[in-house]
Amino acid sequence: MRICQITSAHPWEDERIFMRCTRGLARRGHEVVYIAPNDRTMRREGVTILPVTPGRNKLSRIALTTFEAFRIARHLDADIYHYHDPELHPYMDILMRMGKKVVFDMHENYAGSMRNRLSGWKRDILPDAYASFERYMLNRLDGVVFVSQSQAEMFDGQVNRQCLIRNIIDISRLEGWTPGPRQEPPVIISAGGSLSHERHCDKLLQALPMIHEVFPDVRVRFMGKYAHGYETKLPKMAADLGVADSVDVDGWVSWRESFDELAKASIGTVFYENNENNQIGLPNRVFSYMFAGLPLLMSDYTELRRIAEETGAAEVIDTEDPRNIAQAAIELLSDNERRETLGRRGREAVFNQYNYEQALDSLEEMYEAIVLG
Repeated sequence: MRICQITSAHPWEDERIFMRCTRGLARRGHEVVYIAPNDRTMRREGVTILPVTPGRNKLSRIALTTFEAFRIARHLDADIYHYHDPELHPYMDILMRMGKKVVFDMHENYAGSMRNRLSGWKRDILPDAYASFERYMLNRLDGVVFVSQSQAEMFDGQVNRQCLIRNIIDISRLEGWTPGPRQEPPVIISAGGSLSHERHCDKLLQALPMIHEVFPDVRVRFMGKYAHGYETKLPKMAADLGVADSVDVDGWVSWRESFDELAKASIGTVFYENNENNQIGLPNRVFSYMFAGLPLLMSDYTELRRIAEETGAAEVIDTEDPRNIAQAAIELLSDNERRETLGRRGREAVFNQYNYEQALDSLEEMYEAIVLG
């Protein structure tokens, strides 16, 4: 099968699009052409990458990069066109009118995310306007890929075909890897992209003095990318709370090395502000923590709670109040057997339940159903 993957907004080496989906399909023998922002045509791991000009800003990307991606895609004779950005909706609608088979990969709750970011009249009008157009597109598309069960339930009965591909990791890239020894004293880790108040980094810091009342040697480690200047705000917050010597604010490391770093921690955290997108979201780091064998503390939102119940690998709490975080962390740190049990269940779930090869099976089945009509 000839498959065209398209993104205008993500870097070509995006974890979900290229490192998992596109490479995985090529590994299974499909001819995969990948249109993505880049400066040259490349061939990587069986995938032909056709470049579009990265937008200098969001406006130029939406105005120019999307059209360039469409212009390339319309001349390809692909069996399936699988795109990853809502800004491509209008051009993908044109492709469908040309008789092409088109699939949308819905990475998040876009209307909910807009409502969270915007204010004033924009917040009152734009999310609902987008949601109406999105419903129109989802009803016309040949297939939709959802990232969580909760997201799929939002559009139940509104799509022609669908499959569920969570942000699970491709464990074939980690063959032979096993968790190393835990670091002492214990470390509570918050790792991922765009660490900021939206990930309740401040709440975790505010919980640390209370944790120190019982476990004075515990450290908190932030590792990844930072938003809103939090790489400098977090050390200042820690100093103001009197815990600066117990907090590490580190940058991101390579993908494989990140698992070595995660495995040193005693507890992994997945905390979020309460909004529409986070209620149904399911980030990569949930499954990265599980693969590293970490017991998890997570915000008590719909999809995170579902994963905790399905796996028995996590505890969900109200993370709006730092006292809840402190209490849950103290209870876990006080129970070595409980931590080991949660960590073991999570690792088993990644191998047996949240396996990317199974996700690719579902995607291929949907593709085949679309092509066969």
